[in-house]
Amino acid sequence: MFFVLGTKMKHKPVEGGVVVPGGCPHCRHDLHEEMICEYFSAFFMPIFPISKPKTILSCNNCGFMRLPYEGEIPGM
Repeated sequence: MFFVLGTKMKHKPVEGGVVVPGGCPHCRHDLHEEMICEYFSAFFMPIFPISKPKTILSCNNCGFMRLPYEGEIPGM
């Protein structure tokens, strides 16, 4: 008998979130606001969160991700 255990990051786009036009340093596409959270997984299925949700900005074209700068997202 064996167990497959690990962690997995889940990404969730923020509805009406911040868009930084041309903000990706790699491909010059827009960066979009997302929430990410790391989950404990068993057999490749997320079971429960093991980190607090974080706000990031990510590029849908090349996959680049970064933390927002101070004041870049209102209310942070």
